[in-house]
Amino acid sequence: MFKDNNHDLLEYVIEVANKFHPSFDGIDFSQSTDPMTFNNRYIESRLDLRERYDRMRAMGFLKDYCWETYEKNYADRGILDASFLNKFLDEQLQNTIMAYGLDVSKFWYLLLYVNDYVKDTCVNAFKVGAPLLDELNEMNEKLSDTTEVIFKKDGKKKFSTDRKEVVNILKIAMRHFIHDYNNIVENPDVNIRERLKEIGLDNVIYNSRCLNWNEFVTIDMSYQQYKFAEMMLYFLKDKKGTTPPLIKEKIYKEKNFFVSMLLYVVGLYSEDEETAKTKWYEPYYNDKDNRNLSYLVAKYKNRKFPHSSPKIYWE
Repeated sequence: MFKDNNHDLLEYVIEVANKFHPSFDGIDFSQSTDPMTFNNRYIESRLDLRERYDRMRAMGFLKDYCWETYEKNYADRGILDASFLNKFLDEQLQNTIMAYGLDVSKFWYLLLYVNDYVKDTCVNAFKVGAPLLDELNEMNEKLSDTTEVIFKKDGKKKFSTDRKEVVNILKIAMRHFIHDYNNIVENPDVNIRERLKEIGLDNVIYNSRCLNWNEFVTIDMSYQQYKFAEMMLYFLKDKKGTTPPLIKEKIYKEKNFFVSMLLYVVGLYSEDEETAKTKWYEPYYNDKDNRNLSYLVAKYKNRKFPHSSPKIYWE
């Protein structure tokens, strides 16, 4: 999977990527390709634009791209952000990572990946409409008590009816569609893709993301913070911080405090530097109660957000 020898160091990345962004072929989920993408971005971050172009050509890619075309199309492509290394090397943070029994190098790669993935998904990302199946389920629900149906074209009414028999036929047809679809996808003994294609329903899966290649969206910073926290807290869920005997300094045993510190480290905040430091970082040194992340998680965990799709971690 990896042409460069970083597989072992990406252990934590693989665990989190498989949870939050597994590969999907329209039917089944499988191992995420994000670690491979991240590995490539990490290597590219250490090269200039011309070196990146030469490397890709040597690997057999970009056969139809001359240097001038590559320079024009890729010059503004974001490079993996590792600018927070000095903050990461903070002694107290390093002690905390080790107190959780974590490998510092692997955790560094995880931090780089999560920050990169969140920004790619939330900042100038592809705009995605509501999944097709969600709309179909909503339509089925609304049809249950509908008494009139109106069809429009270009905003102008083309047909309408409140005839009970016609409306009921539409309801029956919708229920029949849902029934057939569920019977196929829940049957382990059939080729799902082929069966759906036979009855004209294959696009229900393949087009379900409704991605718009020409529209972009940036999601609010508070959601970016929540997404970052969700991914890091998942990774820490079965881990417990224990102060090693030789470490006397305070460590962040409380996971929300630990992740809040990481938010500050990677720069995921909208405040100025000093305000962010006071909000996310200093309370742990001064033994002040700080529940900002707890409030953030409680606020967003059950909320739906605008759909977006990453541009770099895309397959």
